[in-house]
Amino acid sequence: MKKKLHRWAALCLTLALTFCLALPVWADEPTTYDISVGQTGTIQVNGIQEPAGTTVTVNVYQLMTVKFDTTNQQPEEPLYTWVTEVAQWLKTNTNETYKTYINESDNSVTENFSVPTTDENGTKAAEIAAFYDALAAAIRSNAIVLNATSSQTVQGAGTQAVSASINNLGMGNYLVLIEGGMKVYRPSAVNLVPEWKKTSESPETWEWVLETANVELKSSEPALTKTVSDTQVAIGDTVTYTLVADVPQFPDNALNKGYCISDVLPTGMTYNGNVTVEGYTETMDVGTAGDSLTPATHYTSDTERPTTDTATFVLKFKYDMLKNASGERYTKIKVTYTATVNAAITVKTASSTELTNNINNAYLDYNSDPYGSPSTWQTKTATATVYSYGIEVKKVDKSTQLPISGAEFTLTKANEDDAIKFVGSNGTYRVATATESTTAVETLVVTESGENMGKLILSGLDAGTYTLTETKAPAGYVKLGAPKTITITDDKTAMEGDTANSKPNGLVDDGENSADGIDGYYELDVANSKGFTLPSTGGMGTVLFTTIGIVLMGGGLVLLLLYLRRRNRTE
Repeated sequence: MKKKLHRWAALCLTLALTFCLALPVWADEPTTYDISVGQTGTIQVNGIQEPAGTTVTVNVYQLMTVKFDTTNQQPEEPLYTWVTEVAQWLKTNTNETYKTYINESDNSVTENFSVPTTDENGTKAAEIAAFYDALAAAIRSNAIVLNATSSQTVQGAGTQAVSASINNLGMGNYLVLIEGGMKVYRPSAVNLVPEWKKTSESPETWEWVLETANVELKSSEPALTKTVSDTQVAIGDTVTYTLVADVPQFPDNALNKGYCISDVLPTGMTYNGNVTVEGYTETMDVGTAGDSLTPATHYTSDTERPTTDTATFVLKFKYDMLKNASGERYTKIKVTYTATVNAAITVKTASSTELTNNINNAYLDYNSDPYGSPSTWQTKTATATVYSYGIEVKKVDKSTQLPISGAEFTLTKANEDDAIKFVGSNGTYRVATATESTTAVETLVVTESGENMGKLILSGLDAGTYTLTETKAPAGYVKLGAPKTITITDDKTAMEGDTANSKPNGLVDDGENSADGIDGYYELDVANSKGFTLPSTGGMGTVLFTTIGIVLMGGGLVLLLLYLRRRNRTE
């Protein structure tokens, strides 16, 4: 009997340590003290963490049964027996090690499943983990025709992990497989078996008890980040995009190991076709150079995502090849490429809610169910937005503040000698691309008529300081004596209150205009005057007018005297 107990304990210990995949945890208090015929118990599956509302299916497959003498309340040999379907798979397996796990005469579990064969510690963690991984693949591919003993669906609760309690299970060893969800769950093994425990201190009592078996799932959920070298750009600028994606941790024998990284450039950016791909192991820093990955060996490239959507480029990785020369698996992939800002880039206006021409979307697609349907894909998305800006000049009469036309300007960026070249006409211009040099102009003419009369609207600029020089004033007006200095500064939004790490939002703070922060244009009024009249000296003065006045007065006096004399004679 003592020998049997030792062997029973050895098997229990092995099954309890089988996995680095999932570790059974026993409850503090026993749930059943008297093992009865047909005794059932509960397996609680913990660690299911999914977005709220996501449905996950928990499947448990019984792999072994337990032989227990309920009359005498003690286990019997053979302690564990493989179920028929698993036994047949073991007997015909090409892996010779797996064949040693079964006694072909009665399908019982042999001591080779617990007695150390590969290391002196006896845990055989890697060997047993690989075995359950292969078993999961065989079950889900129907190499073993074994239905789930029980299944339960649960709903994700966001950041809070949920559990599934599966009841009315016969004693034995079970395999837990998860379907659905965003995470990749590893196959997990759990033992629902009696345990020899002290159930009373006074008097001291030992019994075989059956407790609820807990299994803590192990899972991985790959993440994707995207950054851009410059978020404030002008037409013609070249920027570098960087994607960093986690590599899903698929079991070695997984049936589905789909893993793709794709990128969709907006219409305002032109892909330069120079993608580079690097791999990083757990100990490598993605901020440094990684191992170079090549299309022939590590991935293929096209433009169709697994979801059938098209992209600028799609990298479809050969998962089993994502290892370095020493066989260490890469845990992260970095993708780098450049794009050039083109004429379709958009300046934010007060009415625009999304800058679709400026927003770049990247996608990480992967199989979330490594043993299920190959069409089970999940997607992680990352975005990066670039912003371009403009200048809106309003030409006005200094006295009336009414718009006037006929002025011409040039625009130069700080620390640059040559004026910026634009394309456009009649007051509306954008920065010229490299291929538009023959039609580009430096002289910018304000709008001559219509509702935008007197305005000069420039777009496609990046943040920075500019000099606006008036080269011709409107007819009848005085030309400005000094250029205007304009500094385009993004009215950045703080990231979680951290103003030091604020990020652009495409709105401009023009410093002096009441319309700050409503669009991406720096607005300013430029006034011209018509001049004024100065006082002068050296004219004929008032002598002439005085003389004329005296003559007229004298003439009037003479007429008066003649009139009085004539009247006296008459009288």
